[in-house]
Amino acid sequence: MRERCLIITGTVVPNVVLVRYDDPAIRRQQYLKVLSFYLETLDDPIYFLENSSYDFSRDDDFQRLFYERGIELVKFPVSHEVERGKGLQEFEMIDEAVKSLSRQYYSFIKVSRRYQYLNIKKLTDFRCEGLIIDMSRRFKVAITSIFYTTFAFYQENLVDLYLEVDDSRGQWIERRLYKRLKNEGLCRYVHLFPTSPALWIPYSTRGSEIDTTRGKLMYHIRNIERIILRRFAVNELYL
Repeated sequence: MRERCLIITGTVVPNVVLVRYDDPAIRRQQYLKVLSFYLETLDDPIYFLENSSYDFSRDDDFQRLFYERGIELVKFPVSHEVERGKGLQEFEMIDEAVKSLSRQYYSFIKVSRRYQYLNIKKLTDFRCEGLIIDMSRRFKVAITSIFYTTFAFYQENLVDLYLEVDDSRGQWIERRLYKRLKNEGLCRYVHLFPTSPALWIPYSTRGSEIDTTRGKLMYHIRNIERIILRRFAVNELYL
């Protein structure tokens, strides 16, 4: 069994179009960049989970990533429950991937969509036991855009969580995951990331780039908070 792999989830052709920055041509370029970034940054095998109508067989750039550079495409059909939100669709894919990969790897890092975690090596440069994820006590959410977990923990505790998700009723995946971890006594297996994720997003819903490292003072303060919380074995962020 190998130590771990990286799972990147994506949807090139949006299943629900909300803003003009959901142009598939723009998204395609962003996915090519994010896959190349992680390929060059980490040594772990990469699996790209994708659930749209996009035809990768006609795209030479993606084919080079898949067949020449070793990224594994795991293609899913469009979900039957698109109206219940992106979180449901994402974790629906992850559940299926976990079933097929759990005998090959001990753990996996999961990254959502077109997010580039510039310091992902610092975030994950250790052997995972349980679940590494940032939780917010103030907002009562678990930040699902990146987490690091063992296949065993996911299979025992998170499989089928997506069935509880319905964005139209405010039951986001972030809230459902937080509630499960808290209510089922799982927090003793959960730890915060050792440092604040340095995240770059090419486009937000406002149509602008987001770089979490730009506010350097707050970024530094958040890291100090992590040091203090870790010293007292607290696994939820306050700031």
